[in-house]
Amino acid sequence: AALQSLAHAPLLSDFFLKRHFVKDLNVENPLGTKGAIASAFAKLLQELLQPEGTAEAIAPEEMLRALCKHCPIIAEQPGMQQ
Repeated sequence: AALQSLAHAPLLSDFFLKRHFVKDLNVENPLGTKGAIASAFAKLLQELLQPEGTAEAIAPEEMLRALCKHCPIIAEQPGMQQ
């Protein structure tokens, strides 16, 4: 539900779909994700917002992997696939 909400926030989704987020990434921060989560979200948005009639069921596996890699506590939560 959280990803659906973020994906349908017009200003945020436009920011990611037009790849404006790239210039704001801090890939040199040793504590950061080097843009992995932001890039995974952008890719997920592209998949979700395909032209009418071309979309299939989407499983946000890449986004989930990126989140779990950088925030392992997410993977430990019951029902984490939801």
